[in-house]
Amino acid sequence: MIEKISNKLSRAASFYILLFSFLAFAQNPVVAGDVGVTEIISPPLSAPEDSYPIAIEITNFGTEAQVFDIYFEVYRKNSYPPDPPLLLNFADTLTGYAQAGPSVDTVTFNSTFESYLFNYLKAYTSLQDDEVIWNDTAFSFSSAVNHVAFRYGNPDGTPVNAYIGETLELDIYFQTFSEQWVAENFMLTTASSNQYIDSFLIQETVFHYPLTGWDSYYAEGPFGSPPNFEGWSGMLVHGFNEMAPPCDSEPLWFLEPEKVLTFKIQINDDLSLVGTTAYSIGIGCGPYGFSNAGNSSGGYGFEVYQFFSPVHFVERTGYEYLPNDANMANGIWPPQKIGSDVTYLVNYFRSLQPPCNLDGFYASADINGDCLVIGSDVTRLVGCFRGLCPTNWCLDYPPAWPHPDSLPPEAPSGWPNCEPE
Repeated sequence: MIEKISNKLSRAASFYILLFSFLAFAQNPVVAGDVGVTEIISPPLSAPEDSYPIAIEITNFGTEAQVFDIYFEVYRKNSYPPDPPLLLNFADTLTGYAQAGPSVDTVTFNSTFESYLFNYLKAYTSLQDDEVIWNDTAFSFSSAVNHVAFRYGNPDGTPVNAYIGETLELDIYFQTFSEQWVAENFMLTTASSNQYIDSFLIQETVFHYPLTGWDSYYAEGPFGSPPNFEGWSGMLVHGFNEMAPPCDSEPLWFLEPEKVLTFKIQINDDLSLVGTTAYSIGIGCGPYGFSNAGNSSGGYGFEVYQFFSPVHFVERTGYEYLPNDANMANGIWPPQKIGSDVTYLVNYFRSLQPPCNLDGFYASADINGDCLVIGSDVTRLVGCFRGLCPTNWCLDYPPAWPHPDSLPPEAPSGWPNCEPE
C-alpha cells in the first residue's frame, strides 16, 4: 500500500514538473515548424470485437500555426512471430490544423476502427519543412482478446545499447489491460541469438516487487537447439503463488509498463558487431513450452504478448558522463538523474545556466539520443520520472557510465571536466 501511494505521489509530482517545464519552455521555443502525433487515444489497447472511433493527440512543438497531413494505419497478423509478415489492413488520412505552439489538440477521423485479434497501429504527420522528424510518429497496439504483455528492453520499443564483451542489464516490464491480472503463475521463455549473445547469466536474474513477495520465483536454463531454433539459446523464468489463505502476495496488475525483472546478458566479445542493430533477443521455448500466465480463477490463462527492443552494439570508448544528468556542471558526485535536472535544462534554454560540453557537445542533456539538445529533451526528461523514458544517448558520444551501477567509486580527476564556454 505504501508503495502504491508513493507511485501516485510520484506521478503527481511528474505532472507538475511537466507543467512547469512546458510553461517555461514556451518562453524560449527552439524551432518554427515541428508537429507530431504524441498519442493514439482510440482504439484502446483492449478492444472486444466492435467498432471504435479513431482519435489521436497532435502536438505542435514549434512556434508557428501549421497545416499538415495526418495518417492512420492498421497492420494485422494472426500469430506471433508474424508469419507471413505484418500486412497493411486499413489506412486513412485527413488534413490537420494546429495553432501556434507549443499546443496540443485531439483529432478524430471520420472513419472507424473494426477490432480484430491482433492490431498494430501507427499514426504520423507529414509537414513540409518539418524541422524535427523523429517525433512525428506514434505507435500502439489493440487486441480483441484478453492478454497481458511483457516488454523486454525499453517500454517504447526503441533500441537498447550493449557494449561489446560486457554485461547488458535488460529490464523487463509487465503490463495488464483492463481487468486482467496475473495472481497465480506465469512462465516466460526467452531466447537469444548466439551470433550476438554469449549467454544469459541466469543465476544473476533480478526479481523486482511484487514478484519478490510471491511464494516461488526462479530462472533456469540454458536450453539450446532444440527446443529453440538453430543458433538460439533460451532460458525460463517462473513465478508461482499458492492461492490459499492468507493470500497476502500482490498480483501483477499494472496499467502502465512496470519493471518486474532484470536479465543480465553477456555480450559476445566481437568487434565486428560494432554499429550493428539486431533483434538478438526473442521468444524462446523451454521444456514446458512457450510463455503463459494465469489468474486465480482456476488458473485461467491469458494470451501473453512479448515485445522486444532491438539491441545496438557499441564499443566502450566513453565520455565521462551519466546520461540524463543535465546538471552535471554542478559537479555533484556521484551523478544522478533527479528532478533538478529538469529545472536546470529549462534554465539552460532560457540562458540562465551553462551547458557542460564534452568535446564540444552537451551530451548529458541529449535525452532523446538524437545528437541534438533541443526543447523536446525537456519533455522526454520529464517522462523519465513517469517510468516512460528509455536511457538513450548520442552514438557519437557514448557514455563511460551508461547507468548508475557503472559509476566508479570515486570521482575522476577534474570532475566534471566541462569545457569552458
